[in-house]
Amino acid sequence: MKAFQFSLESVLEYRREIETEWEIKLGAAVGKCNRLEGLITHLHQEEQSALNSRDIHNSHEALAWGMYRSRLRQQKEKREIELEKATSSMEVVRQGYLEASRDRKSLDKLKDKKKDEYHRYLIQQEIQQMDELNAHRAHREVV
Repeated sequence: MKAFQFSLESVLEYRREIETEWEIKLGAAVGKCNRLEGLITHLHQEEQSALNSRDIHNSHEALAWGMYRSRLRQQKEKREIELEKATSSMEVVRQGYLEASRDRKSLDKLKDKKKDEYHRYLIQQEIQQMDELNAHRAHREVV
């Protein structure tokens, strides 16, 4: 008997490739969000460090310290906005990945179902052949 061959194997392979592409995109999006979160944490720690270690002796130092703290806050706010955009983009990519994964899984299930049907068919054919051989043998013994 010939081996099982899924007629939609090329479609299944294509869907696997699409799922892999979405998985790569999702990894990049998650990495970008993680990088931005780390940067925001670093800026927050830098701001806290600046608050704790201010050693101001004159008005020039006070002005410089104020400008430095203001710049840290601005950078942090800018990164937080970037993180919001990256997070919403990541959710879009996640939805694309989930859809591609569902498409692939549905074809995988269909393949498994067809493979099981094929194996049941082979077993039925084998039983039928054995019955025919036994019937033929019994007929020869009678004659």
